[in-house]
Amino acid sequence: MTSSRKNGASSSNAATPRSQGKCRINLAISEKVKDQMESLKDMIGADTLTEVVRRALAVFETLVIEKKQGHRIEIHRKDKVTEFELS
Repeated sequence: MTSSRKNGASSSNAATPRSQGKCRINLAISEKVKDQMESLKDMIGADTLTEVVRRALAVFETLVIEKKQGHRIEIHRKDKVTEFELS
């Protein structure tokens, strides 16, 4: 499907579904958040910021589900165990 522009050129309709069920979103984030995302990208060896977001969502979803099921989430360090709280 195409739509015509005032100059006579045609382009793809923005409502056309993307392949593989993907969609594009725009986020307004602070420079600090962008820097955190870039840092995580380097730390985990991700190729893109999209991969960072996808992995972060997977981890967060797991934490939320476990917490809703009444499970505790703990971080075990050498001599210390800290319960992780989701806010």
